[in-house]
Amino acid sequence: MKGNIKALILALSAFTCAASAQSINIEVLSATVKDKKIDDATVILQKNGAQSVTARSDAAGRAALNAPFSVDQDSLLIIKKEGYSDLVVKCPCDGMTYAVSPVMKSLDGMRIVLTWGEKPFDLDSHLIYPGNHIYFSHKKGRDANLDVDDTDSFGPETITIDKKAFR
Repeated sequence: MKGNIKALILALSAFTCAASAQSINIEVLSATVKDKKIDDATVILQKNGAQSVTARSDAAGRAALNAPFSVDQDSLLIIKKEGYSDLVVKCPCDGMTYAVSPVMKSLDGMRIVLTWGEKPFDLDSHLIYPGNHIYFSHKKGRDANLDVDDTDSFGPETITIDKKAFR
Protein backbone atom coordinates (compact mmCIF):
# COMPACT_ATOMS: atom_id res chain seq x y z
CA MET A 1 0.00 0.00 0.00
CA LYS A 2 2.82 2.44 0.94
CA GLY A 3 4.52 1.74 -2.39
CA ASN A 4 1.32 2.59 -4.28
CA ILE A 5 0.92 5.87 -2.37
CA LYS A 6 4.55 6.85 -3.07
CA ALA A 7 4.09 6.05 -6.76
CA LEU A 8 0.88 8.13 -6.85
CA ILE A 9 2.59 11.08 -5.15
CA LEU A 10 5.51 10.92 -7.59
CA ALA A 11 3.14 10.72 -10.55
CA LEU A 12 1.14 13.72 -9.29
CA SER A 13 4.35 15.69 -8.68
CA ALA A 14 5.56 14.99 -12.22
CA PHE A 15 2.15 15.97 -13.63
CA THR A 16 2.10 19.23 -11.64
CA CYS A 17 5.61 20.16 -12.82
CA ALA A 18 4.77 19.35 -16.44
CA ALA A 19 1.50 21.29 -16.25
CA SER A 20 3.28 24.47 -15.11
CA ALA A 21 6.14 24.21 -17.65
CA GLN A 22 5.94 26.63 -20.54
CA SER A 23 7.71 27.11 -23.86
CA ILE A 24 8.71 30.70 -24.68
CA ASN A 25 9.76 31.83 -28.17
CA ILE A 26 11.10 35.33 -28.85
CA GLU A 27 12.93 37.26 -31.57
CA VAL A 28 15.85 39.67 -31.02
CA LEU A 29 16.43 42.56 -33.46
CA SER A 30 18.73 45.57 -33.64
CA ALA A 31 17.16 48.82 -32.48
CA THR A 32 19.22 50.83 -34.96
CA VAL A 33 19.33 48.76 -38.19
CA LYS A 34 15.98 47.85 -39.74
CA ASP A 35 15.25 44.10 -39.74
CA LYS A 36 18.77 43.16 -38.55
CA LYS A 37 18.54 39.91 -36.58
CA ILE A 38 20.77 39.64 -33.51
CA ASP A 39 22.43 36.24 -33.19
CA ASP A 40 24.25 34.77 -30.20
CA ALA A 41 22.46 36.97 -27.64
CA THR A 42 22.05 35.41 -24.21
CA VAL A 43 18.38 35.22 -23.24
CA ILE A 44 17.57 34.57 -19.58
CA LEU A 45 14.12 33.88 -18.13
CA GLN A 46 13.80 34.42 -14.36
CA LYS A 47 11.14 34.04 -11.71
CA ASN A 48 11.55 34.39 -7.93
CA GLY A 49 11.94 31.04 -6.26
CA ALA A 50 12.68 29.19 -9.51
CA GLN A 51 15.86 28.29 -11.35
CA SER A 52 16.60 30.62 -14.28
CA VAL A 53 16.47 29.27 -17.84
CA THR A 54 19.00 30.39 -20.47
CA ALA A 55 19.13 30.17 -24.27
CA ARG A 56 21.03 31.82 -27.14
CA SER A 57 19.50 33.50 -30.16
CA ASP A 58 20.21 31.82 -33.51
CA ALA A 59 21.20 33.41 -36.85
CA ALA A 60 17.54 34.37 -37.41
CA GLY A 61 17.48 36.17 -34.03
CA ARG A 62 15.15 33.56 -32.52
CA ALA A 63 15.50 32.01 -29.09
CA ALA A 64 13.40 29.28 -27.48
CA LEU A 65 13.27 28.65 -23.75
CA ASN A 66 11.54 25.81 -21.94
CA ALA A 67 10.63 27.19 -18.53
CA PRO A 68 10.03 24.66 -15.75
CA PHE A 69 7.66 27.21 -14.21
CA SER A 70 4.59 29.11 -15.31
CA VAL A 71 5.62 32.36 -17.04
CA ASP A 72 3.50 35.31 -15.93
CA GLN A 73 3.77 38.96 -14.86
CA ASP A 74 6.15 37.91 -12.07
CA SER A 75 8.68 36.61 -14.63
CA LEU A 76 11.52 38.65 -16.13
CA LEU A 77 13.23 38.26 -19.50
CA ILE A 78 16.81 39.53 -19.78
CA ILE A 79 18.66 39.85 -23.10
CA LYS A 80 22.44 40.37 -23.12
CA LYS A 81 24.82 40.77 -26.05
CA GLU A 82 28.37 42.12 -26.11
CA GLY A 83 28.34 45.69 -27.48
CA TYR A 84 24.62 46.18 -26.70
CA SER A 85 22.81 47.53 -23.64
CA ASP A 86 21.16 44.82 -21.54
CA LEU A 87 17.38 44.67 -21.97
CA VAL A 88 15.16 43.67 -19.03
CA VAL A 89 11.39 43.27 -19.53
CA LYS A 90 8.48 41.85 -17.56
CA CYS A 91 6.54 38.98 -19.10
CA PRO A 92 4.27 37.82 -20.69
CA CYS A 93 6.90 37.55 -23.42
CA ASP A 94 6.06 34.54 -25.61
CA GLY A 95 5.92 35.44 -29.30
CA MET A 96 7.33 38.92 -28.72
CA THR A 97 10.04 40.72 -30.67
CA TYR A 98 12.61 42.72 -28.71
CA ALA A 99 15.00 45.38 -30.01
CA VAL A 100 18.41 45.73 -28.36
CA SER A 101 20.33 48.97 -28.58
CA PRO A 102 24.06 49.23 -29.30
CA VAL A 103 25.94 50.83 -26.41
CA MET A 104 26.25 54.55 -27.09
CA LYS A 105 29.77 55.96 -27.20
CA SER A 106 28.80 59.21 -25.52
CA LEU A 107 27.03 59.52 -22.19
CA ASP A 108 25.70 62.86 -23.44
CA GLY A 109 23.17 61.17 -25.75
CA MET A 110 20.24 58.81 -25.48
CA ARG A 111 18.17 56.48 -27.63
CA ILE A 112 14.37 56.13 -27.73
CA VAL A 113 13.06 52.78 -28.99
CA LEU A 114 9.34 52.32 -29.74
CA THR A 115 7.99 48.79 -30.18
CA TRP A 116 4.39 47.54 -30.43
CA GLY A 117 2.30 44.55 -31.46
CA GLU A 118 1.00 43.36 -34.82
CA LYS A 119 -1.62 46.11 -34.97
CA PRO A 120 -1.48 48.88 -35.81
CA PHE A 121 0.90 48.20 -38.68
CA ASP A 122 2.61 51.57 -38.27
CA LEU A 123 3.28 53.91 -35.37
CA ASP A 124 5.36 57.03 -35.85
CA SER A 125 7.96 58.52 -33.54
CA HIS A 126 8.19 62.30 -33.44
CA LEU A 127 10.84 64.35 -31.63
CA ILE A 128 10.26 68.09 -31.58
CA TYR A 129 12.83 70.51 -30.18
CA PRO A 130 13.83 74.12 -31.03
CA GLY A 131 14.20 74.44 -34.78
CA ASN A 132 13.74 70.71 -35.49
CA HIS A 133 11.09 68.04 -35.92
CA ILE A 134 12.42 64.50 -36.41
CA TYR A 135 9.96 62.01 -37.95
CA PHE A 136 9.49 59.78 -41.05
CA SER A 137 9.62 62.70 -43.55
CA HIS A 138 12.50 64.49 -41.82
CA LYS A 139 14.85 61.81 -40.49
CA LYS A 140 17.91 63.91 -39.71
CA GLY A 141 18.17 67.00 -37.59
CA ARG A 142 20.71 68.85 -35.53
CA ASP A 143 22.00 66.43 -32.84
CA ALA A 144 19.28 63.78 -33.46
CA ASN A 145 18.04 61.39 -36.14
CA LEU A 146 15.45 58.71 -36.87
CA ASP A 147 17.52 55.51 -37.20
CA VAL A 148 14.69 53.09 -38.00
CA ASP A 149 11.22 53.86 -39.42
CA ASP A 150 9.21 50.63 -39.19
CA THR A 151 5.94 50.44 -41.15
CA ASP A 152 5.01 46.76 -40.96
CA SER A 153 4.14 46.01 -37.32
CA PHE A 154 6.13 45.35 -34.15
CA GLY A 155 8.85 47.98 -34.63
CA PRO A 156 11.33 49.03 -33.65
CA GLU A 157 11.11 52.70 -34.46
CA THR A 158 14.25 54.32 -33.09
CA ILE A 159 15.40 57.90 -32.55
CA THR A 160 18.96 58.62 -31.39
CA ILE A 161 19.73 61.91 -29.67
CA ASP A 162 23.46 62.69 -29.82
CA LYS A 163 23.33 65.53 -27.28
CA LYS A 164 20.69 65.88 -24.58
CA ALA A 165 21.07 69.66 -24.41
CA PHE A 166 19.85 71.06 -27.71
CA ARG A 167 21.33 74.38 -28.83
